[in-house]
Amino acid sequence: GYLNDPRNKSIVVDKKKSQIIRKAFLLYSENASRLEDISNFLSQQGIISRSGKTLKRDRISFILSNPFYVGLFRYSGEIYEGKYQPIISKKVFDSVNN
Repeated sequence: GYLNDPRNKSIVVDKKKSQIIRKAFLLYSENASRLEDISNFLSQQGIISRSGKTLKRDRISFILSNPFYVGLFRYSGEIYEGKYQPIISKKVFDSVNN
C-alpha cells in the first residue's frame, strides 16, 4: 500500500493498493473472512508474491499484524511513529489484532 519516494526519501501512499489493503483489513475485522479468504481477495485484486503466486497464510498474518499500516514502524525492537500517512485507523487495526 506504500511506495518509497527516493527523491524526497519519504514514503507515499499507493492510492490503488492502499484501498485494496484497507478493504482486506475491513474484511478480516468483520470476522467473516479467514486468512485464506484474504489471500484469495488480494490475489483477485492483483496483489501477489514476487514469484507471481498467491500470498501464503503467514504473509497475510504478517500484513494484518504489521503496525506500519497505522503509521507506526518497528526499529531495533521499539515502535516509533512514522511521518507518513496511515492507511487504516487504529480502531480497525486493533479489531483485527484482538
